[in-house]
Amino acid sequence: MKKFWILLSVLAGSLILSSLIPQTASGRKAKFLHSENAIKGRYIVVLNEKYIGNDAAAPAVESEALSLGYQYGGKVREIYSNALKGYVLEADEATAVNLSNDPRVAIVEEDAVISVADTQANATWGLDRIDQRPLPLNSLYTYQTTAANVHAYVIDSGVRPTHTEFGGRATADVNILPDGRDGTDCHGHGTHVAGTIGGATWGVAKNVRIHGVRVLACDGTGSISYLILGIDWVTSNHVKPAVANISIATSGISNALDSAIQNSINAGITYVIAAGNANMDACNFSPSRAPAAITVGATTNTDQRASYSNWGSCVDVWAPGSGITSASYLNDYDSRVMSGTSMAAPHVAGVAALYLAANPTATPAAVTQAIVNSATPNAISGLDASSPNKMVYSWLGSNPPSGTVIIRKQAIRRTESNLNPQFPYAAQNFVTSSFVLQPNNQISDPSVSAFGNPNMITVTEDPVSGWVLTGITCVETAGNGQTNIVNSTVDLANRKANIIVEPGEQVDCTFTSQELAPSASFASVTGRVVSADGRGISRASLTLLDTETGQLHTAKTNSFGFYRFDGVEVSHLYNLQLLPSARLGISGDSRTFTLLEDLAGVDFVLGP
Repeated sequence: MKKFWILLSVLAGSLILSSLIPQTASGRKAKFLHSENAIKGRYIVVLNEKYIGNDAAAPAVESEALSLGYQYGGKVREIYSNALKGYVLEADEATAVNLSNDPRVAIVEEDAVISVADTQANATWGLDRIDQRPLPLNSLYTYQTTAANVHAYVIDSGVRPTHTEFGGRATADVNILPDGRDGTDCHGHGTHVAGTIGGATWGVAKNVRIHGVRVLACDGTGSISYLILGIDWVTSNHVKPAVANISIATSGISNALDSAIQNSINAGITYVIAAGNANMDACNFSPSRAPAAITVGATTNTDQRASYSNWGSCVDVWAPGSGITSASYLNDYDSRVMSGTSMAAPHVAGVAALYLAANPTATPAAVTQAIVNSATPNAISGLDASSPNKMVYSWLGSNPPSGTVIIRKQAIRRTESNLNPQFPYAAQNFVTSSFVLQPNNQISDPSVSAFGNPNMITVTEDPVSGWVLTGITCVETAGNGQTNIVNSTVDLANRKANIIVEPGEQVDCTFTSQELAPSASFASVTGRVVSADGRGISRASLTLLDTETGQLHTAKTNSFGFYRFDGVEVSHLYNLQLLPSARLGISGDSRTFTLLEDLAGVDFVLGP
């Protein structure tokens, strides 16, 4: 007798499940499917809709089940009437095989055990990855909606609805298992998945309504029949717009499970499914092979395919799966780190919720098309030729809104002054690398599209004779619906603004200078030239150039490395040069400043 092993992964954890293939009974082909790790005496019966009708309600299905039970024997247990037309049968194998030959029956499958085995890794990075196209990560996650009008169904080990991540938005809707519990998560996998979909900190869609559908027990075990019963419940009780997450994959094929998911999708629910953790072709497994679901593979934080992730043409998109932080089930405030395609799938379920928030009547096919078409192409390494190279992107069909940077010049003149000076600037990552502003002028770039710390804009004002820079301020205003992240900084000593822009944000920086009064007074400039270990360098040569008059002052250091310039006119702009000397190991250096009074401590420290 041919046998086939199945492992069902709850991929951050791994659900272990058996798969099903047709076997022969009494020397001929039967519609009876065996599985390894089978639950003795328990079977899933799928009725033939040609006989029962695809619109048959629960009473009609139950009536048919009882009729078959009366004819063939056995006990009728749970009824499927939404995702499937069928029921759970308790009987011996001979009865189940005989039943499978009845034309009113499509298939009979042995029920099978499922279980969980968790994996932990490094800290999270997934949200940071999905809202941008290329690496490097920019330490930000930005979004235009929180999906408060969308319902997410987590078919898993339940959820902890009181966790602070959910803010009262999560409910333990139903406990499919006959263990008398209320549907609250006592294992942890489901709460982690739910936190990635819709947690306030770790979630993609931060205000989505979370519905827990518990199909796994506290020890992480259950059965495929209860998994189908969970899908059946969602099909019957969902509120649109709706997305369902199943972080479950098998190492084989279950026709009953595949049919249940397809029928639930036909009812208008978008399904997101983990590809599996076997490092094999996802097309060989249920439910990852389901053509109408969104199947998700896992990547690392370097955009490589995770070594454990399934692959192949049945994978639709890829998402972060290794080292993902989300909510813990142990209390109402802790987090935990898990890895697997179980963690990748809820990233995509969250993105589906974002799309449904803006497109509440979209069909599952439209949601799938939007996610696949908007994914970042050619971002992932380590893929085989059959796998689509598409990284999920949360800004579906669009780009994040541009940011705006404004640089203003404020000049405080003396009352009697009629000057209209020019203030030169140097910039990096700005609309121009250099520009000049006159008092009360400004320059702006309303189309900033490179965000975060790696794309920091720096603007530096050059010194201007007769003026002293007294202040730099930057005001950050968040875009519509965005969180205001204040992370730009100013460096007055170096005359610089360090500007970090988020999508839709405006950063408005003002450089303020004050005009100096004319003066014929004089001052001194002193300092030292020292080695890296603090030893004074003797006989080093320095020059001090008055950029307004052209007068050049010279000096040499004494035996302790000190130098001094006297009789230097104040209110002028000076350039101080430490001249190169091969003998002394000096490569040269310079300082530029406006002299206001005696200036001490202008030191030069040589490199090691």
